[in-house]
Amino acid sequence: MKTFTCVAGLESGTTSISRVEPGGIQHTSEHPWVTTYWVEGPRVHGTIEVAPSYRDLDGWHFMPTGLHLTYGPHQYAQYNGSLVVNGVPLAGSLELPADSPAQWDTITIRRTLGPSSNSGSTAPEATQRRAREILRATFEAHIANEQHAFETAAAYARHKRTERLESLRRAEAAARQAFDHAETELRAVIDRTIAMESRFEQTLAACAPAAN
Repeated sequence: MKTFTCVAGLESGTTSISRVEPGGIQHTSEHPWVTTYWVEGPRVHGTIEVAPSYRDLDGWHFMPTGLHLTYGPHQYAQYNGSLVVNGVPLAGSLELPADSPAQWDTITIRRTLGPSSNSGSTAPEATQRRAREILRATFEAHIANEQHAFETAAAYARHKRTERLESLRRAEAAARQAFDHAETELRAVIDRTIAMESRFEQTLAACAPAAN
């Protein structure tokens, strides 16, 4: 079953981007944080899966800060996609920040080499331009539905909670150890400062040899 999302008037022609509900034939993921979009337009058809992600480069955040768009198979794919543009089956995925503009013109789109391959060569330039346009429209359609975007991000945050909590506890233990070491070093420096500043003569006298 598909839930209509939008009709995008793109440079390459009018394209429909429909959200496939769980149970729909094109929705293959069992994860509640994954959204499957069916894209159809002039010389374009197929699925794109969109999933929230945590971007390590952004530092620590409570909620996911990125979106993962999978439009075709590849070696390290976490999700699925089956986008075909200009008759060319595509292979790959994108990891994008959810709250800042992506440099779409710099993204390289790859094609599959065949039905048994999940990676391949760079797609023709015309295919890349059209694919970038489709991917951008899908990305923007996803974040425009704020409630759905929040619900999928929250589902992913729940899924990652235990793993991230364990990571935080390890970081806390390391920070406490570093703090204890720093506190010991600080006390030693303070004692030396006092010896040099306000107890210089007393400390100097204590260093003198014992009288015979």
